[in-house]
Amino acid sequence: MDINKVGVVGAGLMGAGIAQSCTQAGFEVLLVDVSEEQLKKATDTISRFLNRKAEKGNLTTDQVSQMIQRIHPSTAMEDLKEVELVIEAAPELIDLKEKIFSKLDELTSCDTILASNTSGISISKLATVTSKPERVIGAHFFYPAPAMKLVEITPGEKTAKETIEKT
Repeated sequence: MDINKVGVVGAGLMGAGIAQSCTQAGFEVLLVDVSEEQLKKATDTISRFLNRKAEKGNLTTDQVSQMIQRIHPSTAMEDLKEVELVIEAAPELIDLKEKIFSKLDELTSCDTILASNTSGISISKLATVTSKPERVIGAHFFYPAPAMKLVEITPGEKTAKETIEKT
């Protein structure tokens, strides 16, 4: 299964940057956060950065419009059930991340890759709260995500080879 739709959980600076990177790469992006206000701030920031790229001649206004249209903000985790890859970008709190991964495990298909942007929490530990540890992986984007062409991929103890390759 190819990846066409990406979910990003957390619309802070990193989540917004990851969402922008994903839409620039051509993916449909579902950006989820508990706060409508944070989602608005994130989408405004993404629009501002993409429009700045157009002003500099790096993108056309049509490209910017298409990218912005591919980002779908939501406060409902349930909307993530159709994505092929979810990248969690919540604050570095183990309890919060475990709660998110447990919920994602319930909502998503057995083929959905569950990734964390964490740089300090064990991927193997996060995988223990899911029924599909072979689909859990670290995808650590560096700040600012749209400008940095580097993503650190960190498999857990049970991460499948296919998950690593797709991520």
